[in-house]
Amino acid sequence: MSTPIPSPAALLQQALAQLYPHGDVIVNSARPVPALQRRAWAITVQRTDSSAANQHQFLALFLPFIRDETDPAARYERAAQYGLPAPTVLARAEDGTQVVLLCAPPVGDSIANSLQQARAPWEVSAAAVSVARFLDRLHGCSPEDLGIASASLQDSTEAEQRIAQLRAAAEGFPVPVRSIIDRILDWIDEQLLPDGPQVPTLNPPRLAALFAASGEIAYVLGWDQLAVRPPADDIAGLLSELQSFEPALREQFLSVTMAAYLQRRDTSLQDVPARALLAHLERTMTAASARASRANEPDGTAQDEGMATALLRAFRAAQSGLVALARHDLTP
Repeated sequence: MSTPIPSPAALLQQALAQLYPHGDVIVNSARPVPALQRRAWAITVQRTDSSAANQHQFLALFLPFIRDETDPAARYERAAQYGLPAPTVLARAEDGTQVVLLCAPPVGDSIANSLQQARAPWEVSAAAVSVARFLDRLHGCSPEDLGIASASLQDSTEAEQRIAQLRAAAEGFPVPVRSIIDRILDWIDEQLLPDGPQVPTLNPPRLAALFAASGEIAYVLGWDQLAVRPPADDIAGLLSELQSFEPALREQFLSVTMAAYLQRRDTSLQDVPARALLAHLERTMTAASARASRANEPDGTAQDEGMATALLRAFRAAQSGLVALARHDLTP
């Protein structure tokens, strides 16, 4: 049975030809790894004149090709150029609409896996400190150097747009739900810092795509998502990444991450709960709209009441601070 090759197969073959110009290589296996990044594939190849012991492994990233400063592939290259832990790009091929980056595979263990395997609090803290150090490095980079300054909105404009969009979407919900949404948005609007620093962010850093080795983040995916935002956005984004873990682990990881980050960087993170709640509200309203659009859906009164109760609890937790919010289940 032949190994399925990710589409477009010609692009992958072009990238492989740069590493194996004589064409003496076959693809032994190719499997998607969406937990790392959308359209990421783990590739194993073998020289046709060698034994199975001489197989070579790569990570293939399929990205849209954009011929300007927003080019996702170029952001990988710029991140590596400025000393950030981007994967080593070994070959690149493009066809005018897509580009494939053939990269060295991840090194170390992902933060998500480290947390899943953690058996002692110090292991959770060690993972949190490594993430804090990485975020400090990322946030200390110049947006201009990473090629993202001119392509990003100022945070005040972006936040205003997100809040306005949610207010408009709330008009389609029943009055009890709409009333709570309006209260939440009013509070978020008051809490957000309008004139805070703007830094390169991944928003959010995906824990499955952060790999640590020897206590430091050594390999990161998701550079195509770089944007200029407040540093609090990356911290807030970690909360949604931690929802599959127990409340005590979420609380410890976030508390240590913030403390270690603030030891290195003189900035304010006081609006992290508001930013986390804004992201949760967006996910909740999107999920509710999707449920409402399904055919043969039963009477939604109970679901509306449940949504109103869940949002109110999340709101109260956010008002109490990040620790309380970390204990709260934010599954939409």
